Amino acid sequence: MQRDVIITYLGEDRPGLVERLSKALLSVGGNWLTSRSINLDGTFAGIVRVRVDESRINELEQALAALASEHLDIRIAPVALPKPGIRRSSYHLQAICADRLGIVSEISRVLASLGVNLEELETSATPAPMSGDLTFIAEARLSLPDGVDEIQVRTALETLSDDVMVELTAISAGK
Repeated sequence: MQRDVIITYLGEDRPGLVERLSKALLSVGGNWLTSRSINLDGTFAGIVRVRVDESRINELEQALAALASEHLDIRIAPVALPKPGIRRSSYHLQAICADRLGIVSEISRVLASLGVNLEELETSATPAPMSGDLTFIAEARLSLPDGVDEIQVRTALETLSDDVMVELTAISAGK
C-alpha cells in the first residue's frame, strides 16, 4: 500500500542538495509529489510530500539518515489526513503595513481567534520607495471555517493599526 509522508530538510546551502534527496527517495521507489524549498541567507530549507510503498518507509528513513551525516537536518512524518465533515473556504491574503516587532504574532493571533487556518505564509520586509522605511508584506493562503467570512477577517486585521492594508480574495476550488 502506498503512503504519503512529509520530509523536511535544513542545512547549509550548496549545490546538489535536492539531487541527493531525490536520489534517496528514488532508491526506495518513492515519488516526489509537492515541495517548497528556499535559500535564506545561506541556509537551504524545504518541505516535500512524497509517496512511497509502506513496506519501504524504513528504507527511506535509513537513506535519509545517511544524508544527515552531510550536515543536513532531515525529518520525516506521516501526512495528517483532513478531518471529515469540516468545510472551509480558501482565500488569498495580502497584508501590507509598516514593519515593526511582533507583526507576524499579531496577524497570526487575529487569525487564530477567528478559527482561520493559516495554510501558507510568505513574508518580506523591503524598503519603501520614497521613505526607505521597511514595509512588511505578508502573502498567505487561508482556510476560513463555516460562519466566518472575508469581511470579518479583513476588519479584524485592519484593526491592528491604521496603516494595515488587507486584500482578501477567494480561491476557486480548482486551485
